[in-house]
Amino acid sequence: MTTPYQYSFIGKFSYGYPTIKRLREKFEGLGLNKGFKIGVLDPKHDWIRLFYPNDYAWVWMKQTWYFDWFPMRILKWTSNFDPKEESPIMPIWINVFGLKPHWFHRQFLYHVARLIGKPLKIDEATLRISNPVVARKCVKINVLNKLYSDIPIQIDGKTRLFKV
Repeated sequence: MTTPYQYSFIGKFSYGYPTIKRLREKFEGLGLNKGFKIGVLDPKHDWIRLFYPNDYAWVWMKQTWYFDWFPMRILKWTSNFDPKEESPIMPIWINVFGLKPHWFHRQFLYHVARLIGKPLKIDEATLRISNPVVARKCVKINVLNKLYSDIPIQIDGKTRLFKV
């Protein structure tokens, strides 16, 4: 039942709140590709539903948006959302060091990102290989889980450790 809502967020306003009409006007100006829906959950929380994965990643990665000088933090929506608890699921940028330039292929980079979390986006400089010292990816993770500083990747039949 939650699949149609997989690209949903909670917008949390802790320090004041624009009107819902004004918030919708501001969202219309963001240039989202497939539209959105916004509804009020309570005086501090809005439910934001997007319909396109790239819009979802773009909005979520920014983490804090300002609407009429009111900061709105973006939280991951889950079916058991409780306004008294914040979701531990967050987007984070990871850097992987030590990859060879010919490994900077989109499918391989997504495979590496899946070893850490759910891939959301690959940095443009990484896709262009303009800085082959580091591969940057944004992944969705649960920050309560252990984060690793090295990840093993099997390449050409050998397991290699890469710094993250």
